[in-house]
Amino acid sequence: MINELYKNAEVFEAAEKSESWKEIVPELSQKVTFSKIYKNIETRMNALADQERIQKDMFARILDRLSSFGRENSVESRIFGNAKRDQIKAMSDMPMT
Repeated sequence: MINELYKNAEVFEAAEKSESWKEIVPELSQKVTFSKIYKNIETRMNALADQERIQKDMFARILDRLSSFGRENSVESRIFGNAKRDQIKAMSDMPMT
């Protein structure tokens, strides 16, 4: 599931075929975020039939542990779940209360 996101972002292809992979791979891998991982797992879990209960239970446990990345405004989602680096800077500029 996670490898699928990296494959869609063409990270593996760039790492294997590009001589300048050190510059390209970090840029491409930014597209794979915890929020996208959460949504990918959630989509697969919801598509499972009732007869695949054990696998569905496994997905539910993983989603439980990643649940903060499923909430758009959670601190974890804002820091680690978004590919935009400017949001990290915005979070560091927020006053501490």
